[in-house]
Amino acid sequence: MKVKYNKITGLIEGYFPSQLHYPSNIIDLQNETIDGSPYITMTLEDHRRMTDKKVKVENGIIREITQEEDQINIQTINDEILSKMSYLDKRKNAYGKVEQQLQNIIEKGLEFEQKRVLAINAQYPVK
Repeated sequence: MKVKYNKITGLIEGYFPSQLHYPSNIIDLQNETIDGSPYITMTLEDHRRMTDKKVKVENGIIREITQEEDQINIQTINDEILSKMSYLDKRKNAYGKVEQQLQNIIEKGLEFEQKRVLAINAQYPVK
């Protein structure tokens, strides 16, 4: 059985029994990845032994997660989410500023064009 895991946190992302076919997943046997994430292999017996436990992959070995590690993992995930949200907020604010600057340019362009047309009309009045 192949066990797909997150290479940063070591947390298990999925189990892939060898006897099944996975048409929507890319399994790279040479690089030992599934959809770009690494995997290790484990026996069905090991899988049964670990079924009711929280586990992670560390140095290519599946081991049980302690309660303290679980809290650290939760905090790490929360920190990553907050960091990504902060980044997206900054991008949103930057986009808003660019949008406002474009709007100002358009408005100034329209004002200039209106003044230009008025000047032309004043210079060449219609009779």
